[in-house]
Amino acid sequence: MRKEAVLKATGDGMFVAPADIEVSGPAEEPRLIAWSAGGERKVPTRLIDLQLGPDYVGCVGVLSHRTPLARLIEGDELLAAAAVPLRTTTV
Repeated sequence: MRKEAVLKATGDGMFVAPADIEVSGPAEEPRLIAWSAGGERKVPTRLIDLQLGPDYVGCVGVLSHRTPLARLIEGDELLAAAAVPLRTTTV
């Protein structure tokens, strides 16, 4: 999960083997430990674990010098906001 987040954040996807990167273990603070895939990382990869419920886990990777904040929004809240009709005008 954390390796996948790193590969998605960097844009390397399937071009880098997951074995070429090392991330912290599940009981540790999420972080990228080592990148042996070649190429220098100019911007740090920050990882944020997501608590998605009792049976689900997730991780988001962000390229940033600062630690990002993540906010979990329930799908119902997003769907309700999307259901509000847009105001249109006719000419």
